[in-house]
Amino acid sequence: MLPGLIELGLILILIGVALIATALLVYVILGLIKEKRNIRGGSVIIIGPLPIMMASDKEVAKMALLFTVIVLLFSLMITLMMYYS
Repeated sequence: MLPGLIELGLILILIGVALIATALLVYVILGLIKEKRNIRGGSVIIIGPLPIMMASDKEVAKMALLFTVIVLLFSLMITLMMYYS
């Protein structure tokens, strides 16, 4: 394994947790300031070859699926680069 990959992985995990915590804090603050707010959201969970999608409407589902495909292609590209180098 290349040196520094474990540290890079941990840093990426911490950045992800920080982004989620920041987004949650922003939504709570905006919810306290404005009484009525339309919040849309969605997520995709991949278990093996099966994607499980949850979304509040069709537009969010399309965006979540597109983002998932982009992340999967990026992961595949990184994996292939590490395999062939």
